[in-house]
Amino acid sequence: MAVSADQAFIEKRLASIQEAINTQAVESLLSHYIDEGLDYSDYGAGAINMDKSGLRSYFHNFFSGCSNLKISTVVVSGTKNFTVWEWNLTFNYNTAIVQASGDADFTPDKADGREIKMVGVSIAWWNGEGKVYKNHDYAKGVESFEGR
Repeated sequence: MAVSADQAFIEKRLASIQEAINTQAVESLLSHYIDEGLDYSDYGAGAINMDKSGLRSYFHNFFSGCSNLKISTVVVSGTKNFTVWEWNLTFNYNTAIVQASGDADFTPDKADGREIKMVGVSIAWWNGEGKVYKNHDYAKGVESFEGR
């Protein structure tokens, strides 16, 4: 597989997003998204077509329900305008996450501090200013990251 000429750029940009997630820095994370016209969907959680205000609430709610959160990159590929990020996520699920309550991995009865492992992919469309204007997340709970 050929590596994009933009690979170093997209890896550096993604490292900033990953750091914001791992430190649960909502405003830093949101700085990577456009202010008006954002279309962000987390299909695994059933949180569809969120604007920036909705995404802010979503991140606050998700982070407040978790502890020991760590996201790590499996691979990121694409260009400056379009990226595909495969990731692994672990966290302790402490408090029911409202936006994700329809997902079998996040039913309120599972909010007992158990460790959750997820594999996922984030597909992002970026504007000329380096901000995401559209994002689709897909994720699934797993027992192990082995073989990934």
